[in-house]
Amino acid sequence: MNNIGVNYFIENIKSGRIIVGNRWANGKLGWFEDFNKDCQYRFCETDRNGHRDIEKLCEQKTGKVLACGFVGWIIRFWREDIGIVYSGYLQYRLNQYKNEHKFDLGVLERDLECEFYNQYEKQEMEWVKQSEAIFEYITNEESDLIKSHVDYYFKYVNKSKTMHNPTSQPTTKDSKGNSERAINEDGIRELFDAKLQKSLEENKKLSQADFIILRLKEEVGTIINIAAISLIFYKSPYIKIPKNEKTNDKIPFKTWQKTFYGLMELSEKSSYFNETKLNAKNKIEYRYDDFRYLRPEDRKVRDGYEDMKGEAHRQHSTYKEVSTSILSL
Repeated sequence: MNNIGVNYFIENIKSGRIIVGNRWANGKLGWFEDFNKDCQYRFCETDRNGHRDIEKLCEQKTGKVLACGFVGWIIRFWREDIGIVYSGYLQYRLNQYKNEHKFDLGVLERDLECEFYNQYEKQEMEWVKQSEAIFEYITNEESDLIKSHVDYYFKYVNKSKTMHNPTSQPTTKDSKGNSERAINEDGIRELFDAKLQKSLEENKKLSQADFIILRLKEEVGTIINIAAISLIFYKSPYIKIPKNEKTNDKIPFKTWQKTFYGLMELSEKSSYFNETKLNAKNKIEYRYDDFRYLRPEDRKVRDGYEDMKGEAHRQHSTYKEVSTSILSL
């Protein structure tokens, strides 16, 4: 086995190639099969000449699963783009959880994404433990590589959990008993241009500024959504963004984001995101209509907004195409 490369056995698991002459690391003869194309790998033995026993093959289809979950997934997409592989698998599991609960009574009152992250790591660790059965078939170096992928994947999961789960934030109850965010309303109103004091056509009792404040109070969602809203504010000509005293230019977006978080009563430890990342995550498009009164009326500026929205859509479409190809198991 001295001449075997570090990816030799994993590549053979991925391809389903029969190993007879060199044998697997534990001396067995045969191949690995993902019968249902769901990243659950079972071992199928052969005789010393590599001949398959058809009767045994029927039994092996329901035999012991030696690799599943993320370990099975990483083998299925071995040596492919890690970013796409990790994010594709996490999204696959998240969508799976949402589909399992979409018909539950009261589902609209629940945060399925939050529920998913709270229970997911324990389940995935059980699959990882089960998948250790495959280590006897591969080299120690390959086993260490898989273990490293598992470690990095769970770090990615924890980072995603921080980005998507609701932040610990002060809330109050409105007159109907619904939760709403406690924000620095006076500080936010000071940023509004006079245009936003215009009454709403459909509700003369509310101004556009009132509508925006209501939306902000309802925003008890994720930190990345709030970061996206901060970008919408930053781009709007109707928000008086603080200026640099020396240059008279708007303060940098990163500085503004910190200011906005303070007005939204968020922790100083909250995550920060640059403009490119916010656009790429398609969050601008989702929140754009909620804050439509910040949309520029000037054609040139408005086109810039549409470009921003279009870029978010293009990024989302590109990801959707790639992830669809990954998820078509």
